[in-house]
Amino acid sequence: MHILVTGGAGFIGSNQARYFLDRGFDVSVLDDFSTGTLGNLNNIKDKIKIFRGSIGDKEVVRQALKDVDVILHNAAFLGVVNVVENPWKVFQVNAHDNHTFFEQVLNSPAKKLIFASSSEVYGEPLEMSDKKRTGETDYIDYRVTAYGIAKKLAESACKVMYENYGIDTCSFRYFNAYGPYQLSSPYGFVAGIFLRNALENKPLTIFGDGHQTRAFTYVQDVCDANLLAINTKTKGDYFNIGTERETTMLELANLVKKISGKDIPIIYEAARSYDSRRRCGDSEKARHLLGWTPRVELEEGLTKTWEWMQNNSKA
Repeated sequence: MHILVTGGAGFIGSNQARYFLDRGFDVSVLDDFSTGTLGNLNNIKDKIKIFRGSIGDKEVVRQALKDVDVILHNAAFLGVVNVVENPWKVFQVNAHDNHTFFEQVLNSPAKKLIFASSSEVYGEPLEMSDKKRTGETDYIDYRVTAYGIAKKLAESACKVMYENYGIDTCSFRYFNAYGPYQLSSPYGFVAGIFLRNALENKPLTIFGDGHQTRAFTYVQDVCDANLLAINTKTKGDYFNIGTERETTMLELANLVKKISGKDIPIIYEAARSYDSRRRCGDSEKARHLLGWTPRVELEEGLTKTWEWMQNNSKA
């Protein structure tokens, strides 16, 4: 079976490329290398086909889609700070270019597409409730970012592809995926940033009081979910893919200190207006329909990521 991974030189995509290559799949990667790097594919680049280009480039996309059975569609403009600073680019890439890509998919041999959506589609509630976990139908009175809006639009397009064109699709709403190869610059994501700072003996910066929460999901569990979905008729549906363990930023910082063995300071700065206070999903649908359950606990996943960072300090 031939799989195309878009955004395949990025964090989730490069992990998927390795994961499926190890399981006997033929793997191709499409990436414009705007945030992903060839270094993320160093140990497999001679075993896969790499297409350099944007999902908005029709000719490159046509070439990449030849003889493809399954598409794992991760390509996006992302990064918390990036999407706040450049909301219009979010729509250009994650809506307009996505539309161009999906048009080409309709004329390709692909029979399955798994779209990397995000828990950002849920936004931030105008009033916090006592409900601990967010279910797939929870949408009322939420502030949603440009990133979340574009992701939801793409989810709807995936639904149309299934219902009107017969391509089996699904959308995975990832909750704070982390692990090896994750961007750990200030434009990256908090788990990677904390671990990188620990490696460089820098303070761990928390924005706000440290009690805001996330549901951190190890990238191996993300890849497992994709494999299960490939083997399941998903009918354009969407799924929360995330652990149901709610972790505060302060707990995360202390775990990083413990795992690294570094007695580095935790410093606090003013809360950022665009940061969600709480984010934890209900993954019952994925358990019931896909048979997916996250297996890697946070401390184990952070330890694996820390060890990878130590061995790849220039990554």
